[in-house]
Amino acid sequence: MQHVNQKLSEVYHLLVLWYEDWNISIIEQMIVIMV
Repeated sequence: MQHVNQKLSEVYHLLVLWYEDWNISIIEQMIVIMV
């Protein structure tokens, strides 16, 4: 079970990183559209 939890936390970490990147790019695109 410990091993599964470690995998889940790794996947979660990747998702958080991906989400932050995606969020930033969406914000940048909105700024470009507004300018």
